[in-house]
Amino acid sequence: MTRLGQTPYYRLAAPESLEDAQRRAAERRARLGAAAPAAPQADDGAARKALAEAQARAERLERKVVELEAALAARPPVADAAARMAATRHAAQLEAQLAAANALWAREKAADAAEIERLSGELAKARDVETSIAEAVTARVLVALAGMQGSAPPNRAAPGAPAEKPKFLWKNWGAR
Repeated sequence: MTRLGQTPYYRLAAPESLEDAQRRAAERRARLGAAAPAAPQADDGAARKALAEAQARAERLERKVVELEAALAARPPVADAAARMAATRHAAQLEAQLAAANALWAREKAADAAEIERLSGELAKARDVETSIAEAVTARVLVALAGMQGSAPPNRAAPGAPAEKPKFLWKNWGAR
């Protein structure tokens, strides 16, 4: 039951509830009109004025009741205060879980950024070592090539030196 007019929620939630509310308002006006005292017979201006104010106040209240009943009809009914509190608690728990998840995500993001920075540093060091090794090998090869350009090939005698006797090779045996 609602507080206004003791109307059950199921009647307020019906699609024709605005029309029902207006019909009930008309019925109430009729009841109030029937129960209202008859207009004063004497030419008492104060009494007529008081009656007019009372009727105007009753009409305003009646319009307000109709508006409030229509507003209640537009909202889905809440079963009871306990269900409303449970829904509020559940919403608060979900908000707390969301905040905790966001905090965890921020911590993991910071940890990932630190790990990426550390690995980038290690990669840069490894590339520096690789580059220095490649440069050292290249330098040794260049030194060796430079040293070989000034000397004769290893199987040829230097000019003016006695010729070396060729060695016997089995592979050349069949060629003779």
